[in-house]
Amino acid sequence: MKSRLQPLNQHNYPKTRFWTEDMYTEWSKTPAFQWTHENHTACPFPFLEDTDGKLVTKAEASNILKTLRNVWHTLLNNNHAPDTWGRAGAKVQAIATERYPLWASTHIKKRKKSSDAVVLSDVPSESPDNSSLPSDHLVKQPKVDETDVMAPLATLDPTASLPQIKNPLAKLVLPKKPNPLEPPSALAPPTNDPTPQNPDPTVLPVLPPMAPATDTASPMPAAAGTMDDTSDIATTKKFQPSATKNGRNLCTHRWLKIIAPNGTSGDFKIYWNALSKDSQVNYESEAAALISQGWNVDRECSQHDQQSLVECKIARDTDAGHAHLAKYVTSKTVSQLKYAIQRFQLVLDQCRVGHLDRAAALTNLAWARLLGYIDNDLQDIDTAISLFRDAFALRPQCHPNHALSLQNLTNALTWRHGRKGTTSDIREAARLYHELLLLCPEGTLLRSIVMNGCNNLSTDASDEGIHLRRVILELCPLGYQLRPRALDKLSWALRLRFDQHGNIDDIDTSIQLGREAVSLCSEGHDGYDGYLNNLAVSLGSRFDHQGKPDDLDEAISLHEEALRLRPVGHKSRDFSLDNLGGALVTRFQTRRDIDDITRAVDLRREALTLCPPGHPYRDRTLNNLALALQWRYDELDVSEDLNEAIDWYRESLRLKRLDDPERHRTLHNLSSALCSRFMQTQENEDVEEAITFCQESLAALSSLHPDRYFSYTWLRKAYLSRYQILYDPADLSLAIEHFRLASRHPTQGFPDRIIQAYYWTVAAEQCGHESALEAYTTFFELLDGHLATRSSPTSRREAAAAFHYARSLPVDAALCAVDIDNLLQAVELVEQGRGQQWSLASRLKTPVEDLESVNPTLAQDYLESRKVLSNAAQSSATIIDRAAADLGATEYRSLTRQWEVVVTQIRGLRAFSRFLLPPLYEDLQAAARHGPVIILIASKRSCSAIIVPTSGGPHHVPLSVTLKDLNILKDRFTRAIREASRMNPGESRTDLIVLSRIIWEEIMLPIVNVLEHVLKLERLSRIWLCPTAAFTSIPLHAAHPFKTNPDRSKEPCLEDLYICSYTPTLSALVRSRQLMKKRVPPSFVAIGQGQPGEGKGKALLAVDSELELVDKLVPATVNRSTISGDAATRAGALEALEQNTWVHLACHGKQDRTQPYNSHFVMRDEYITLLDIMEKDIPHAEFAFLSACHTAVGDEETPDEVIHLAAGLQFSGFKSVIGTLWEVDDSVAKHVVKAFYENMFEDGVMDCTKAAWALNRATHAVKTTVPLEQRMVFIHIGVILALHYISSCAIVYSPFKLGLLFVYLKYAFRYGEGAQRQRERI
Repeated sequence: MKSRLQPLNQHNYPKTRFWTEDMYTEWSKTPAFQWTHENHTACPFPFLEDTDGKLVTKAEASNILKTLRNVWHTLLNNNHAPDTWGRAGAKVQAIATERYPLWASTHIKKRKKSSDAVVLSDVPSESPDNSSLPSDHLVKQPKVDETDVMAPLATLDPTASLPQIKNPLAKLVLPKKPNPLEPPSALAPPTNDPTPQNPDPTVLPVLPPMAPATDTASPMPAAAGTMDDTSDIATTKKFQPSATKNGRNLCTHRWLKIIAPNGTSGDFKIYWNALSKDSQVNYESEAAALISQGWNVDRECSQHDQQSLVECKIARDTDAGHAHLAKYVTSKTVSQLKYAIQRFQLVLDQCRVGHLDRAAALTNLAWARLLGYIDNDLQDIDTAISLFRDAFALRPQCHPNHALSLQNLTNALTWRHGRKGTTSDIREAARLYHELLLLCPEGTLLRSIVMNGCNNLSTDASDEGIHLRRVILELCPLGYQLRPRALDKLSWALRLRFDQHGNIDDIDTSIQLGREAVSLCSEGHDGYDGYLNNLAVSLGSRFDHQGKPDDLDEAISLHEEALRLRPVGHKSRDFSLDNLGGALVTRFQTRRDIDDITRAVDLRREALTLCPPGHPYRDRTLNNLALALQWRYDELDVSEDLNEAIDWYRESLRLKRLDDPERHRTLHNLSSALCSRFMQTQENEDVEEAITFCQESLAALSSLHPDRYFSYTWLRKAYLSRYQILYDPADLSLAIEHFRLASRHPTQGFPDRIIQAYYWTVAAEQCGHESALEAYTTFFELLDGHLATRSSPTSRREAAAAFHYARSLPVDAALCAVDIDNLLQAVELVEQGRGQQWSLASRLKTPVEDLESVNPTLAQDYLESRKVLSNAAQSSATIIDRAAADLGATEYRSLTRQWEVVVTQIRGLRAFSRFLLPPLYEDLQAAARHGPVIILIASKRSCSAIIVPTSGGPHHVPLSVTLKDLNILKDRFTRAIREASRMNPGESRTDLIVLSRIIWEEIMLPIVNVLEHVLKLERLSRIWLCPTAAFTSIPLHAAHPFKTNPDRSKEPCLEDLYICSYTPTLSALVRSRQLMKKRVPPSFVAIGQGQPGEGKGKALLAVDSELELVDKLVPATVNRSTISGDAATRAGALEALEQNTWVHLACHGKQDRTQPYNSHFVMRDEYITLLDIMEKDIPHAEFAFLSACHTAVGDEETPDEVIHLAAGLQFSGFKSVIGTLWEVDDSVAKHVVKAFYENMFEDGVMDCTKAAWALNRATHAVKTTVPLEQRMVFIHIGVILALHYISSCAIVYSPFKLGLLFVYLKYAFRYGEGAQRQRERI
């Protein structure tokens, strides 16, 4: 078997020179060329070499010329030969440039003069595929109670076509006498993509018909062939056979006798060369037999004539059919088409089953019918497809015309899909094209033609269609001219599948492919504007699904650039106008900039002027303009906009076919507008019609189609609108049910579903419906799922901030549960809705010791998947490039799925059924094991507290303060602290005293009453404050009555009564206690930076003395170290944090209130950010004292997330943290530090559980030396296991020493080992 030729490149043939024209020109000036020219004159082409680099011989050159002439003849007879040669490889071009003009003038001009050939350069094209158009998804802002969908915005762009390739197939010329047993040309199928077939004749056409010689039986009618030897000029005199006795001469006699009595020698040469090798061999065999019998050719031909009468009639009828068909193509006279079909039908009737020419007869009749269908002169294409199928069945894979029949059938299926939109047709066409590609050898012109046909195939989102696109892309390596087009088509197919199924992987891949397509082109590249458009549409789709602002901004930028490249008069300007308008509508939904919606309306009005009545895109443009008008109505409440929108929606719907796959979107939009008008006019007809339209759209969609979400959304709006007018409970029930269906529709993106869940909570609360708690739970679950798709804390916070209108939902949910006396669920809901940032991040740090004891293998699998996921998250956080970030996000999502599989397996274990799920009340109550936790809830409805005791159910404490009061109190505290910082230490802080008294009376006193009288909590017991919303900005621990009793005793303040700590959430406290199991020998490091780098803050002169003080107070037996000055760098400090269990940090601290993850400590060189700290996993860490400013202050946008430096250290592993609420004066802070560590280490033991008590004692100890604002600035966050600080308490409270002693003894004895130590000391 002949070995396959390797791809032609320098690597495979290193000895051969692969010339370019410039290279050959330079070489021709060298002595080597001169020698070659003089010594190899026998070869007219000295630049031709064989695979070994040797010059070809004269015989080889002759064969090359013969092959080229055969190619040119084939092109001519298939109607593809141009007048002049185009561009090709340098060597082929050099030969063709020299020899082609003479050949063309001889053959093409002669044929033109003898026929009235018709140029078919404009191949028919059809309207673009509706499914290629994106849709507007409307509701992105809660201000508008709706979620719009629209009919598609724009399509895969018309100008995103193949680059122009000049080649011998450029012009399609129909000769006077086409091949009688095959169609005149392989007509291009319609493209239903928005990229219509380019009418420029220089673009490669689809697969041309193959020579029919191997398809028909002898005798043959006049068929096309190729010249075979040295003569390029056909004689015009009477052709006579020669006396030579061979197969070719025998064929000549029969040809003149039966087929072409007046044929010329040139015609016969074409005919002979068109025969298959088998046919030629058969002629030689017959000739040998005749020679042995005396070579009586005339008698043989007569006998053959009798045997071939039927074949002769077949040939004549076929000729007549083609003649009529040629006249039809020229004149468009329907009668000629009918005559052609009649003739071809006669031929088919004569070519019964088993006849050698039946396949050709079927094909001819099919093509005639298809041509009539294409020109709208026949309405039946099913018969043509059936005929093509029959012909294909008669040509198995071994048949020489198998590929031709394959493409014929593909063309017909594509045309039917273009007219009828039958999904099965385009999927079958994709499968057939895939088969066809396998039949085309690599590097051949046939491969290029077929690939071009594939690229012009309507975009199909089926698995078969996408598989075909992937195959095409694999056949277009980097550097191949069709690669951008192949990338773009696959990208668009994946985007369509995303629209149908909602798989985020599809849209991510679509964007990646689109980016590559754009990157491979420059502004002047043909199709570049289309690639920009399509990438922008995909980015817009991902924004709708995931809500990433960067996607929308990039989409608008790309649409702007595409519009710039499409000035007035550009054929695709309407696409860019419409698409840019849609992107601006989306941005208006999220940012409410009136300029965006105004410009969107203007752009879409201009687009409509470019789509007059009859334009294929007019229905979509009408829909999109109506959509923009409706959004403007929602913002400005101008009824004219709404009425105009309804009129355009109706007109768009009228223009759409009933089977239009996008019709449901216009139904959605019209329904939405009618609901809006019903609320304005209260005309029942509008809402009834809206309900009908939505029900109709639902019926048209599969159960998991993403757009069912919009049907549910508008149905709930219709029912709710009617309920608000008529108050029919049945309407409310239906509205709630459709809220439920919309928010839980699995294939719609999280942002839209979260919005519906939010509206559900609002509607249920306003209407008093029992589903309110279900709505809140659904919202929290969806938001949690949405945030979990983001790999970095920053991106998660940005995603949460997008739902800023829902900030109050955690406390609203808790109050809703309180209203129905369900305090257990109130605690669960407020915990589930708050601190989601920390909750999501802590999933990758959850202890697994209990799991390891039950199932070590599963625990190991979890740890491995968790590590891989954590590494991917950290890697993605450093990526800046958008394309790389997309790839990182895709990888992270894939790893998340693998991690979730392991988590699901863990939940299958009986004792771990709630592993990493929102905790239940009994789980959360563990936070109150050593003292009650007080959750302070602030909402517009009311403010209250929920106390979670050590045992039993929670207690509700109503508060008289309102949310407005709290905001005023917060602002007053900010001003008072600022003013106090300017005072002398001895001046009275009157404002702070007044504010502390308000906190005591309005907030803490009602809570203290419950603690004392209901829970019977003893004095100096531990309590934890868990503030929410506005409470997070108020120093609750500083509550003080500042009141003297009649007996001249002081009324105790909160810190006189209890040891106060804070916790961001109950879960954070539980987690810290779990980590207390991991104890290691303590080590202490003091880190100080009093001389930050230039521009990073003023010098802190007291830092060094503070570090010296701390070093002296730390027990001498403890391993301790100090880092300061030049050594206190970012890297050095982070390393110290990881290597030590105790840390004292004295430096500048900065809380970034707009981007809290950028909050930082100032070191000598760089900042230590909150993100830096969070990335550390230090399970052995115990205690941190943050002697820096603003280390325990949350951000303004998401206060309930409690994102600050102290919380970050707790998250990284520190169980107990001292932080600050505002600016610290380092000159006085050292007094607090000294008193703190003296109490902390009074017994020489390193015990972090004493931190809250030590801070309490320290602030009492420095009352006379430290101003009020600098005492209340410090707070404790974290855990304590036991109280064993009796002696210090007795010293401080000497007047009450004896009574307090018994109190402390009673309390201390309740706590294990700590109590035992105290008993021993006492």
